[in-house]
Amino acid sequence: MVNLVQIGMGGMGETWLKTVLASSEARYCAFVEVNDEVARTQVAKYKLDGDHVYRTLPEALRALASEGKQVDGVLIITPPRFHKEQSIQALEAGLPVLSEKPLADTIEAARDIVEMAERTGKLHMVAQNYRYSQPVQTLRATLGELGKVGAVCVQFFKGPHFGGFREEMPYPLIVDMSIHHFDMMRYLLDADLVSLKGYSWNPEWSWYKGDASATLGLRLESRQFGPVYASYTASWCSRGSETPWNGNWRFECENGVINLVDDMVRVQESGTEPRLIEPVPLAHSGQAYLLHEFIQALRGGPAPATRCQDNIKSLEIVFQALHEFAAH
Repeated sequence: MVNLVQIGMGGMGETWLKTVLASSEARYCAFVEVNDEVARTQVAKYKLDGDHVYRTLPEALRALASEGKQVDGVLIITPPRFHKEQSIQALEAGLPVLSEKPLADTIEAARDIVEMAERTGKLHMVAQNYRYSQPVQTLRATLGELGKVGAVCVQFFKGPHFGGFREEMPYPLIVDMSIHHFDMMRYLLDADLVSLKGYSWNPEWSWYKGDASATLGLRLESRQFGPVYASYTASWCSRGSETPWNGNWRFECENGVINLVDDMVRVQESGTEPRLIEPVPLAHSGQAYLLHEFIQALRGGPAPATRCQDNIKSLEIVFQALHEFAAH
């Protein structure tokens, strides 16, 4: 069993609590949580070891070392502005990291994390769980059936009321949500960004302080398909007719169209009716997949696809978008 310290027990931290507690490969040796009420609630709810909840990672590591307890990795499930400090603390302590996305709250902080991962030789992996859902895996397995992909249209509309830090961010949609879709673009097309143009705005009815809507045009270079042009329109303050969290995707292909709509993949060859694609079977999905991949890497398996050295390329799309918005 792999022994983990989790930083952050509330919000997405609860999702990870459920994931680790359901795993046959990992267990907790300690937690870090600055909110005492959250810690008490989660300890009681999930019957956790309340004697091993600390306020900082260094404090937790000192206490565990004094008890002779082994730590194999650190989960960082905190707001983005804390990711750099906590990631560097873990890496400098010689511990691999699995961090919630985004990698960091600034591109400079992200580069510092990558530099530290390179310097220490320790794994830093980012939790891009949208790659590992059944609809997205089915879509990826289907791309290429109709020849080259020339263009992609992505639409995403949701209206979640999170409260907390997301509703105070300058660009909550792009930084905290669209990072998933940009990462999916790179993953599905095996592509990297060449250029982008776009706008962001905040409707007068929005409950977010920062811009919660955006539209972008992106040019990507795919190692499989060559140049691909993508349009992306999204809102986090939509008042209805919502899409799934994956969004709805349309791929214009050489010999037809491939759609992911309402989490179902359909292929329509030129001159034929659309046909539904059977979902691919998955042994693990979402956070469970990421945890399994992280543990396999700790045991000497292949480096995870979302290690920070690659994931920073997805984050660069976010900050290029923010730079574009600021220019307007």
